[in-house]
Amino acid sequence: MRILDVLLVRNDLSSSRASYIHGYELGYTDLTDHPLFGETKSRDRISFIIITVVTTAFVLTTFGSIFFFNHIKPTFICLSICLILLLASHLCLAFWYRSGDLEPRFRNMLYFNTGVIILFCICANIIISERYT
Repeated sequence: MRILDVLLVRNDLSSSRASYIHGYELGYTDLTDHPLFGETKSRDRISFIIITVVTTAFVLTTFGSIFFFNHIKPTFICLSICLILLLASHLCLAFWYRSGDLEPRFRNMLYFNTGVIILFCICANIIISERYT
């Protein structure tokens, strides 16, 4: 297709009727129904909601365990602040991916970061509650 044909298609995409250019049927061209990078929106939305809820729950549990076990030490507070900052950067990255600002290859990095944060929270909870075991 030439550039003019692409521009015609772009102008024609807002309609929900079938479009024809030079005898070729373009089909229904409502771009709002087609997700970016060919993935289903509902699957991505559900997976990222689960990722954010689980990761946030682990970090908040770790943060709360400092006060539950009465270990208000500077080391544990620094550890929990690092966890919260790590969670904030992870949630920002997940938001950027969900909005379409990042490429699909970052999805695996988000899954990896979720696993690392959860393992970091488990290790921090073991260290914090070490006195009671």
